[in-house]
Amino acid sequence: MRRFSKQEKKYIEELCDNAKPGKSYIPANLLYWTFHEENVAFDATTREFIFYRPKEENDNTALLSIEGKIIEATLLLDYLEKEGLIFYIKDSNGGLDYFGVPKKSNLIDTNTTVAKCKQVPEGIEGPLMKSMNHRVIVGQTLIDYVENGFKTMEDLQLEEARIQSKTAIESLKEAKKQTWWSIGALIVAVVTMFVTIAVQVCYTQSVRVEEVKSPVIQMIKKEILPKHETKKKVLPTVQPAKQDSVKLTSGNKIKRTK
Repeated sequence: MRRFSKQEKKYIEELCDNAKPGKSYIPANLLYWTFHEENVAFDATTREFIFYRPKEENDNTALLSIEGKIIEATLLLDYLEKEGLIFYIKDSNGGLDYFGVPKKSNLIDTNTTVAKCKQVPEGIEGPLMKSMNHRVIVGQTLIDYVENGFKTMEDLQLEEARIQSKTAIESLKEAKKQTWWSIGALIVAVVTMFVTIAVQVCYTQSVRVEEVKSPVIQMIKKEILPKHETKKKVLPTVQPAKQDSVKLTSGNKIKRTK
């Protein structure tokens, strides 16, 4: 299904509102207001557009603009039928030979207006006459299309894919965020482990130094310090010898007296 213009969407909405199953709707009615507001008619006999314009009006640009609107709606109906989105049913009333502003109308003052006729383009004549002589029924596919906001199945699938992609991206961002948090926690844990190990090593070395320090110092005191200290010699105390009292006696014998 192709893309549609803003005006074409309005035509399609009107079709869906008025041409549902059980209703009778002539597709040429899409052009009703354009024909009446612009004082235009289509004569199936002569196959001409009739533009009722003021006599003094010489600008053909306006006529081309009106013709463009009619062609746009007619080609839209033709496209929708060929795509199987709308279905034509032959009108039992025989259809129309003339469509638009009546030849005799209060809207037309023959004294101030003139009829400018323009031949209908060859590719438009058949679809235009068909839209005047048939009723139309809108298929469910077109109804669903309008209800979905003029989104085709491809559009809906693409939209769903975008939603899933957005969700996946958000999940990925959250996963990355969690990963960074995990990495950060791991780094903190590793740093903490190394700090703990370093503290334990320093503490162990300190204890070992303290344990070794005392024996080493004692050894140094024993081995080195005595060599530098002067030994104090203690002289033995000499006790005076006891003298025995000697007395001379007769016979030259010596008698010791205590």
